[in-house]
Amino acid sequence: MGFLLYKVDENTMKSMIKITGLSLILLFNNVALAAQQNVVLVTLDGVRWQEVFNGADKNLLNNKEFVKQPAQLSNEFWDERVQQRQQLLMPFLTQTIAKQGVIIGDRAKGSTMSVSNPWYFSYPGYNEILTGEVDESINSNDKVFNPNKTILERLNAQPEFKNSTALFGSWDVFPFIVNTQRSKVQVNAGFMPVADDLFADAALLNALQTEIPSPWHNVRLDSFTYRFAKAYMLAKKPRLLVISLGETDDFAHDGHYDAYLKSAKQSDAFLKDLWQTIQSTAGYKNNTTLIVTTD
Repeated sequence: MGFLLYKVDENTMKSMIKITGLSLILLFNNVALAAQQNVVLVTLDGVRWQEVFNGADKNLLNNKEFVKQPAQLSNEFWDERVQQRQQLLMPFLTQTIAKQGVIIGDRAKGSTMSVSNPWYFSYPGYNEILTGEVDESINSNDKVFNPNKTILERLNAQPEFKNSTALFGSWDVFPFIVNTQRSKVQVNAGFMPVADDLFADAALLNALQTEIPSPWHNVRLDSFTYRFAKAYMLAKKPRLLVISLGETDDFAHDGHYDAYLKSAKQSDAFLKDLWQTIQSTAGYKNNTTLIVTTD
């Protein structure tokens, strides 16, 4: 279960509004890339549709088992009005993107979407998103090279898209999901560094990534993932870029609803900065479809 948002230019809207469900492969092949456009796909791992469309959950907000300082968190994220709660948590995603693009997944209003695989966790979900197909044999999050070809690999095999696809993710399993051993797609995930000459502060961020402890052994902090991905986009100009943020999922699994909300809010800020960067960069401006979804 999840949500899906598209932010598109006016010329693409009529085609985009007809798309439902997880038909991302059709989008890549038939809409954006076929029209010589670019696609940036951002996944917010573990973000619930309830928070996206309704803001903070009052029952969880006041539950001391999941929140250390309920009063302080309520001051930051609670309002009796749903629209105000949305703006307190994810204002860019729920207001700007939803108004200028297409939004799917508010089950309370009958807008439903779900994964097709029976497992409802990460590796099967990302396989489905990136290949457009369900493979029920992928039934764990183990580091096993994916036998299926993702859209990144399929495009990378075409001469006109060679070295024009890339994925940056916080979770260290993505090299296996994209099967870098076979696909040769540019993937940076987990605690992998970037080339020191990619951008001015690359060496500093590489050092900070090793110096600042992550709460998890296999997921880095999303700020590094986003900054690396943004720098790569500006330097290499990929036609298809996937950015997978992971903090929300891990904070939720750890039972830290306060950190989950703050990470979701920061993810929204990343989305705003990403879209502003796209719209101020030659080759991307008015020529890029931004897709935001969850696994």
